[in-house]
Amino acid sequence: MKITTKDGNEFFIPQFSSGYWGIIFSSFFFPTRCTLCNDKICELSDVSFADAWMPELTKSDNIGTSLIISRNKIFEEILDKAVSKEEMGLEKVSENVALQSQSLYVVKKRLSARIKILRVFGKKIPIYHQDLLKLNFSDYYYPLLFYSKNNILSKRCFWSLISFYRFSLETASHYKSKLLSKK
Repeated sequence: MKITTKDGNEFFIPQFSSGYWGIIFSSFFFPTRCTLCNDKICELSDVSFADAWMPELTKSDNIGTSLIISRNKIFEEILDKAVSKEEMGLEKVSENVALQSQSLYVVKKRLSARIKILRVFGKKIPIYHQDLLKLNFSDYYYPLLFYSKNNILSKRCFWSLISFYRFSLETASHYKSKLLSKK
């Protein structure tokens, strides 16, 4: 979030920082539908781009490594031309490495849990043409925590908690800076 005051001062607050919503309110207005995405790497597209989240893929990387998953011969020709003109470098990785880098098994497990939880509460669920995974009791913990927090805190009567939470953060920050300045 970028805030410009009347006197021209600018402040930038990263979205998931404690100054924005903090840990408690980070998903305060998070649309439930976004939690039901089952296509993290655009499995039905001709080409997918994704961050490479595995250390072995980014060990000598200062600017960012991306995964490119091509399912189209025309796009593969475009990639080959870019490499031959030295506009980009490519390194092949196994399908397993690509899947691990995106934690797709964990994503699919949590999606299965979210779908089952929302069905219990009578919510509409998109029709997916895939089998839901068999889950353990512990697989429901994070989805239940998320939906409980999101459902309860999204009620208008709880919005005043945001002001109280922000005030608490500012007060704690104020006293912390005073303590640090005394040292």
